[in-house]
Amino acid sequence: MDDFDWSNTERGRDIGKAIKPFIAFYLGPERGHTDEGHNRNWLWEPKHWIQLALLLKDFGYNFCVVGAEYDRSFWEKYVKKGVEEAGMTWIDLIGDLEIGETFALLKEAAAFVSYQCGLGIVGHYLGVKTAMWWRPDGNSAHPTRLVSF
Repeated sequence: MDDFDWSNTERGRDIGKAIKPFIAFYLGPERGHTDEGHNRNWLWEPKHWIQLALLLKDFGYNFCVVGAEYDRSFWEKYVKKGVEEAGMTWIDLIGDLEIGETFALLKEAAAFVSYQCGLGIVGHYLGVKTAMWWRPDGNSAHPTRLVSF
């Protein structure tokens, strides 16, 4: 990340500065939870995202969700309603930022909690306190063949 070109990422940085202090969540794609993927069979349930935010909100954090437009359906179908029912408001940035802008936003975050993906790995390399969960060794991310990390 030392050689990353930060030009044209100011928008993400500015949004991050405006919503501080915040924790960013990358929830992942719907298919990665419901069909095949790192959360197949609901190792981490939608309610767990909400429970985590409820534990952290009393520390004064705002929350935002990031990702590509193809991540929107999981947020809208499985998590958003529970966030609202818990009386919280999360800033929805899904599909709104280019990848470099997302990196710049994450640099401003107090922490980042991520579905297992490259974005979570980059968060770590940006120096952001990052948490990602993984499937247990040998527990396949695919329903019919072994894909294990």
